[in-house]
Amino acid sequence: MPDSGAPIPEPKWVFPPETTLLSDGTPPLSPLETRLRAVGDYADIETIDLSVVDLHADRDALGDPQRQLLETTVSRALAALGSEGLGIVYVVGYGLDEAAVQRQYDIASVFFDAVDDEEKRKYVAKIAEEGSWAGYKPKGYYNRPDGTQDVNESFNFYPETMYESRMPQATRQYLDEYRRFLEVCHYTVVSKMLYILSLGLGLPPDTLWKLHHQGGYDDDGALRGPSDEAIPWKHSQDHFRFHLYCPPREEDMKKKPERLWMRSHADIGTLTLNFSQPISALQVLTPDGKWAWVRPKPGAILVNFGATMEYITAGRLKAAFHRVSEPPEDQRRSRRLGIHYFVKLLPNVRIDVPLLTGHDDEVDHFREYRERGGPPLKYAEWEKFRSQWAYRPRPVPSADRTLEDVLIDLHFKEGPYSEATKT
Repeated sequence: MPDSGAPIPEPKWVFPPETTLLSDGTPPLSPLETRLRAVGDYADIETIDLSVVDLHADRDALGDPQRQLLETTVSRALAALGSEGLGIVYVVGYGLDEAAVQRQYDIASVFFDAVDDEEKRKYVAKIAEEGSWAGYKPKGYYNRPDGTQDVNESFNFYPETMYESRMPQATRQYLDEYRRFLEVCHYTVVSKMLYILSLGLGLPPDTLWKLHHQGGYDDDGALRGPSDEAIPWKHSQDHFRFHLYCPPREEDMKKKPERLWMRSHADIGTLTLNFSQPISALQVLTPDGKWAWVRPKPGAILVNFGATMEYITAGRLKAAFHRVSEPPEDQRRSRRLGIHYFVKLLPNVRIDVPLLTGHDDEVDHFREYRERGGPPLKYAEWEKFRSQWAYRPRPVPSADRTLEDVLIDLHFKEGPYSEATKT
């Protein structure tokens, strides 16, 4: 591995070739996609084109074709993401082409392939201590209840922590590119998705955006400041992650009847943006309780809802339970690099009282918490609580049920390694 301070060649992340084990008789969506999966194994996932959304347009002044296109997009999104849907969609038309996404994978690889372990350890995140993911999550961080090794590693940033002294030396030359990518995620993808969802819920179009962002739709330039100063970020503490799944030991996989790389869970926040890559591994839980494979779609972002979106809409919008399965045999020994953008509410938004009430099939997740006299629960407090409990074994309940017991129960309904996660 090169010295962390030395120049490195232009980075390149090479995805593995497609599997040749089986074919379903249809051409792959990408020359790298596995052809192992039969068509019937794939989830039927809606595609939403964000280019139809103009955040600054007067909707009353739209022509009939534009208005109809927007209304159709809103209707399709709500059907896919509502209580009877998957809670997951493909998103296109967000302003980046496949080459731009590939470039982000290339420079993401620098964190893992051009930084030695000694330097990585300087940036270890204080997940258990403070509930903060900012920094490096090393292999072996978690002691998993099933006794298997934690072989995944990741580098994580909040917008306000994306500056040079919080990054390994070899990655600093790409800081502007990381920041520009994050800008697209927040100011384009998130804003337009929340616009569509607000309309679908019958709310003013900026309702959900105001729960994530201080101000209007214009880019406020917060991510374009000096390279080594903390960013004056006043919006949601979104979580940008480069995640490297490393092939586990076969002896560990034998302990897992389902042969999973990551067990079922729902993400903590409101939305998660997952950028496309060709290794077949991700599965989503369908409304009929079955697991379906997520087919890679080049250039698209796979957007799934997190548990907080379900909380604030009282179940009108659905959190997507998902898991990472072992890939097919000829992709199995490849490292799987993921780029993820986890979207959060503003820190002071209260989440124990739903934003929407009075609809059919309303689900009030925090009712017991309030009935037991729980104080107002702000999003930042809940995020910290869940992060600190991530991958920990479930404790023995108190003799007298406490507010913490109530919150722990809610956490273990969505987090991995619990009896409630549907494997």
